[in-house]
Amino acid sequence: MVGGGNAALPLIYAEVVERRCWLDRDTFMAGTALSQAAPGANAVNLAVFVGYRLAGLAGAAAAVIACILPAVSIIVLLGLVLFQFLEHPVVAHILGGLRAGIIGLLIFYALEWARPLLRDPKSLTLAALALVALLLLKWNPIAVIVAGGLCGYLLLSGGGNWRRIG
Repeated sequence: MVGGGNAALPLIYAEVVERRCWLDRDTFMAGTALSQAAPGANAVNLAVFVGYRLAGLAGAAAAVIACILPAVSIIVLLGLVLFQFLEHPVVAHILGGLRAGIIGLLIFYALEWARPLLRDPKSLTLAALALVALLLLKWNPIAVIVAGGLCGYLLLSGGGNWRRIG
């Protein structure tokens, strides 16, 4: 309704990378890419990645519980109250403001995360091609992610340099 799991990614980044320094920027970005390629909610997938990196299987399990339980509780409570008032003009204006704020947050972090691409013409080209595939060619996002991974491997690694992420 308002932002979904992707809206949480910048908040997770701020907490995990900037505030707590649990992961460096590149490892977080790799985890973000993996979380978006995997089935399921991006924020939960990313929480599993971070939890696993920090504490193995127990960390991943704790991350899933910590990520899902508050959201489910809030959704149930909001559902009991909010849906009775969705048509009310004040609620509609509040939701419109929330959407605008979340879009601003996503744009800010998209630009922040894109900064390293400016120094790498191949990565910048891949990002531009992904945008064209999504906006103009109307490709399925999963196809863009798979194609981006394949192209990234072939173009950016030279086609055979496997190295550990993070």
